[in-house]
Amino acid sequence: MRWILLVVLSALLGIYGGIVYSQAAFVAVPSGIGIRAVDKIALDDVIPNINIWLKDALVGRIDKARDDMIAREYPNLLSDPGVLSVPRSKDDLIALIASRSWYKNRAQRDSIEAASRPR
Repeated sequence: MRWILLVVLSALLGIYGGIVYSQAAFVAVPSGIGIRAVDKIALDDVIPNINIWLKDALVGRIDKARDDMIAREYPNLLSDPGVLSVPRSKDDLIALIASRSWYKNRAQRDSIEAASRPR
């Protein structure tokens, strides 16, 4: 029970693995993630620090998402007549892609795909 409370409090306070993220634009799991005591025992058997592991897993997935987004949308950016120059940094490139009217995020793409399926 103490472990679940610690996870919830850590998430609410923005503390992960001893690091405080005060300038985050988005808190990933504000309500915390409850883990049963028996599951915590199993995790402790293979993961030395669950908070660091979760943070590292999320950072790795973000890096992959950034690379996938750029690879998928870069050709659209190059063919957009309104784009006069392409930024060098990934952050600026992603911001430019997201600002274009033709860009659709995953939820929007899934919605468009679902609407186009025959019923």
